Amino acid sequence: MTIWLIFPSSPSGGRVSGGFCSRQKPSRSRISGWIRRHTVRPFTEKQIELVTTFADQAAIAIENVRLFEEEATARAAAEAARADVERTREVLQTVLDNMSDGIVLFDKDLRLRFVNRKLMEFQQYTPEVAHPGASIHDLLRFQAERGDFGRVDDVERIVQQRAAFALKPGGNRYERKRRTAGGRYLEFNFKPLDDGGLLAVHRDITPLKEREEALDAAKQAAEAANLAKSTFLATMSHEGSAAHHRDHARIGAGTAAHH
Repeated sequence: MTIWLIFPSSPSGGRVSGGFCSRQKPSRSRISGWIRRHTVRPFTEKQIELVTTFADQAAIAIENVRLFEEEATARAAAEAARADVERTREVLQTVLDNMSDGIVLFDKDLRLRFVNRKLMEFQQYTPEVAHPGASIHDLLRFQAERGDFGRVDDVERIVQQRAAFALKPGGNRYERKRRTAGGRYLEFNFKPLDDGGLLAVHRDITPLKEREEALDAAKQAAEAANLAKSTFLATMSHEGSAAHHRDHARIGAGTAAHH
């Protein structure tokens, strides 16, 4: 005689809560095991309890396998999602690194989330300074101590002033009056974000500033040339007048001597 340990199939694929015993082999059930008996006689209470316990443990084992499979599936989906995010981040980084503007993004705690290659070049940041998680205050302190803001007696005061300027509600913009450590003139645009973060765009305006410098130099050169010309003409006029007076005096003296 064979006793089958059976777990009914769930049409909805839901949780299987337990099993039962049968003397006939089931056709549409999940079989966890069986007990074969060669002598037909009634089960004792202890045997029934043992078989029931075994059936419950088998149900738990099956449920654990199902949960494990679901967890493995969820873990694989999460890994795939992370891989997609990483690929998207890499594509975004590639796009940003090939822009002519410098881009830096800070989170709501004003810690660096990403920075592109052009901004690293503009500001001459080192990887040890401009790394994910670095504070905007750390970057400003690095610049202040390097002398980017001129002579500074109180570094922390300058750091706080610069941070407040960047975080002005509604955004802020200004042009650097002198070259950065990278030798460029930059225009800075700061845009506070709705989540509390900060986006900063650094635009290279060196060609524009160099044209302005060239025009200013040409203007100064023209003014200097005009001044030199005026000085020369005034000198020549003075010397000509003096010579005329000398000649007139000599002629007058000669005429007087003749008489």
